[in-house]
Amino acid sequence: MKKIYISLLLLGSINTHSQCFTKIESGNYHLTALKSDGTLWGWGFSNWGQLNSTPMYPFAEPVPLQLDAATNWQSMANGGNNSFAIKTNGTLWATGGNNYGTLGINSTIPQIQIFTQVGTANWKAISASGEHVIGIQTNGTLWAWGRNDYNQVGNNTCCSDVLAPVQISTDTDWATIDTSIWGYTIALKTNGTLWGWGKNEGAFGGSMTTSLAVPTQLSTDTDWAEISTLGSHILMVKTNGTLWVFGGGGTGALGLGSGVTTTYIPLQVGTDNWKSIAGGFFTSFAVKTDGTLWVWGRNDGGQLGLGDTTNRNIPTQIGTDTNWTKVITGRDHTIAIKNDGTAYAWGYNNFASTTLGTFVPAESYYTPILLPTAMNGVCAVLENERFNIPTNDIILAPNPTKELTTLKFATIPENTTVTVYNLLGTKMDSFSTTEQTAYTIDTRQYSAGMYIVVVATINGTTQQFKLIKE
Repeated sequence: MKKIYISLLLLGSINTHSQCFTKIESGNYHLTALKSDGTLWGWGFSNWGQLNSTPMYPFAEPVPLQLDAATNWQSMANGGNNSFAIKTNGTLWATGGNNYGTLGINSTIPQIQIFTQVGTANWKAISASGEHVIGIQTNGTLWAWGRNDYNQVGNNTCCSDVLAPVQISTDTDWATIDTSIWGYTIALKTNGTLWGWGKNEGAFGGSMTTSLAVPTQLSTDTDWAEISTLGSHILMVKTNGTLWVFGGGGTGALGLGSGVTTTYIPLQVGTDNWKSIAGGFFTSFAVKTDGTLWVWGRNDGGQLGLGDTTNRNIPTQIGTDTNWTKVITGRDHTIAIKNDGTAYAWGYNNFASTTLGTFVPAESYYTPILLPTAMNGVCAVLENERFNIPTNDIILAPNPTKELTTLKFATIPENTTVTVYNLLGTKMDSFSTTEQTAYTIDTRQYSAGMYIVVVATINGTTQQFKLIKE
């Protein structure tokens, strides 16, 4: 369960942007997106079937296309040439490239072009690098499959490929995962601790450490809240909003100046507070709590969106706007969302991953976008996920639910109001807490889909939770 802070402006704007995307995920060169009606969409590179049955030639889809007729998709994760999605019933589905057994379907077939179910388990989170995949099941256990020549799977069985999900350790408190295209994974537990395994690209120690065979704790701190990686460096935010980085970042991706290209321990970047991070391919992007957007790292092709091709080794602000909320990055493109739902993109723009640019037939590429530019056919009503670490003070279960769900507090809440909204902002239920810790929410009259449960105290503190009705 995530602690989510959603502005009244955002909640009220859902009617205006009812066909906008509620979630967007990026692979190397393709993206998938979820609408509030549970439909799944995508655009960009399509040569491996990562956009499901979308026609492959000319390998690029410049506008969002619906990928499947189902209306019960809940979340997504994209690898380099494949796509994964979880339905509201917890089942996991995959399509696209299957080198190294990456799809987890217990087959060595090179690719498939239609979403195929992965096993029969129920899942709550997936992270895909393109060659290895990590997942968390609804019971909090950790699983992996795919390429394993550098212990990417993390179960101490190097070096054969793993074709179907295998469990890593017996722990049941995994909260957040993120995989790198360089063959490693970082993860957070519900207690705020940081873990890693797989190939060592600078985050796991000196040159004598080629890989970590099993999940290994990387820091003694217990207040890590968000993580993001794609290349050889890792961005992290603590619960106090401070930004930290470690790993390798020779093009300035660490943001620590020209003198630091690798660090084996987390180092703080500045003293500001941050609310969204995105580690890219030798690039870094982040939004401060004041709504300003900052970038640093490799920029030889204008990847930073600053209008030039000069690398930056410290955080550099894009423009002067103060209404940015979230950043999403792929290998050669970046998308940033403003709090009014507008989506902007920039980057190399291979295979029209930005929905922008002009196709050049002779060279078979789309022209680069060097400055943040409003996307075509894409707007977003995204939840602003301030912290990803689950909290134990409030529990909403079962979730998903078919009939009744219980909102349980660790202690008796005082002066608290609970309100349930649908994604159009319509109030479904509301009640005030009394002298008890558990409250039942009856969803039997709700339509299937996602709802927002708002827990507000008299002093202005608000926590919001996603509730899925099956």
